[in-house]
This record gives sequence, structure tokens and C-alpha cells, in this order.
Amino acid sequence: MKQLNNILLLTLYFLLCHSLKAQEDNYVQIGAWLGAANYQGDLVSGYLVLQETKPAFGIYGQIPVIGPIDIRASLSSAWVGGNDKYSDDPLKLKRNLSFRSNIIEASGQLVLRLKKADAAWVPYLYGGAAIIRFNPKAKYEGQWHALRPLGTEGQGLTNENPLYNLSDIAIPFGGGIQLKWRDNWYIGIELGYRKTFTDYLDDVSTVYHSHQDLLEKRGELAAALADRSIEYTNDAEELFLAGNERGNAEYGDNYLQGGITLSRLLQPITQRGKRGSGCPTF
Repeated sequence: MKQLNNILLLTLYFLLCHSLKAQEDNYVQIGAWLGAANYQGDLVSGYLVLQETKPAFGIYGQIPVIGPIDIRASLSSAWVGGNDKYSDDPLKLKRNLSFRSNIIEASGQLVLRLKKADAAWVPYLYGGAAIIRFNPKAKYEGQWHALRPLGTEGQGLTNENPLYNLSDIAIPFGGGIQLKWRDNWYIGIELGYRKTFTDYLDDVSTVYHSHQDLLEKRGELAAALADRSIEYTNDAEELFLAGNERGNAEYGDNYLQGGITLSRLLQPITQRGKRGSGCPTF
């Protein structure tokens, strides 16, 4: 994964540098945003749960490629969470699972501007690819515990069911609008969706593992966080025994993030080019 990150960053660097050489009468843009994120997965009833909306922020740099298309490099941090207590499904209330996680996202995106970069208002659409890093945790007896090492669904106990990865690939896409504030400063609103290829943002995916097996091989904490129904019902129920559905592996976990943006257009590339682009040549 580290080598893949280095290759992606190096490729993005050369794309950014050499597109600078090829463009004229356009602007480099740098910006930051502050907003919120929300997750979709096994611990959400419906599209999303507003009570689980959590903070998110990011930074980005954007340069023109050709015509109205820009390329953007972005780094963001978002907190997401889910809790069965917000469900209106009696079975999920009894299941009583919950989690939270910080998601670090590094992405490269193509941005389609629907107006010139220095217009009074600039609507745009974007899409691309991202590498994400997450780490689901649950609160138990007043403390937060990382869930992956516990193997709550029996992960890691057999070769057929390994521990899941905490890094994955996502597809970010969305849109926004920027409004000129003063000089080359812009404020705006952006909203995006992240399609991931993991079902473990929330540590919930398949079926319950044997309580006794987890207790013997992973300890009391793993057994307690694998099945939390007893905290709600004060009694063990057959619905939550080994082999019964704990999550739905048919659908993966995704998340939304967005907020208020603040960006600045730097001097035109034609002016910067007088001093040279600073990119390596071949």
C-alpha cells in the first residue's frame, strides 16, 4: 500500500507540473474546507442518520488541464459513526451495536468548471479516485476500543476469514459552487459522495461468531463487543447466536462529506511561466 501511495503521488506530481507548462491564461487554485460527514452502512436505518453527523475538513490544490477541466489533489479528515439506538427497527435496537471512526482520505480528482475560473460565480462537478484509511472503534465501559484487532466476526481465527484491511480505495464524486468574495478570494459550498469497496467502516458485515470461541481465543472484551444485545435485553436471545445475521455483506459502506470552502486564485500561469515551472524535464 505504501508503494502504491508513492506511485500515485509521483504520477499526480508530474501530471500537475507538466499541465502547468501547457496552459495559458488560467489560474492555480488553493483552498480549504470545513464541514461535516455522514456514513451509510449496516448501522444506519434509511439513507442517513442526522444525529450521527460529525465534523470533517480538508485542503486541496487545483490547476487547469485543458479547457474547463482542472485536476485537483485533496487531503481530508472526516469522522463518521453509527448507532443502533437511532433505529426504528426493533431487531436493530436489540442488536445494540455502535461505532465511530476517523477516515483520512487522499484523492486525485478531475473538476469540470461550468464557468471560467475567475468568474463571479463558478459551479462545478468533480470525480476521481481516493485512498482511505479508517479504524472503527466502539465505546465499552467508558473507554473506546479498536475493533479490528478483536475479530468480532471471527476474523483472523482461520485462514478463510482473515482480518480486514484498514486501508481501501474509494471513488469520490460530487459538485459545488464558488462565489467571488473579493479580489481573487472565493467562498463556496461543496457536497460529495464516497463510494468505497469495503464493508468494514463500521466493523459489521456478516454473521455472529461463536461467543464461547471468541471468549476462549480473543478474551472477554472481544466476546462482549461482538454481541452487545445482552446490554439491551439483559438476556441472551437466539437471534444473536453464532451463524445468524450480524450485518449485510451484500452492500458495502459509504460516506458523504462536504461543507463551506474558502479558496484563492493565484496569479495566472502565463505570469508564473516567466520564472519557469520548476518541473523536471525529460
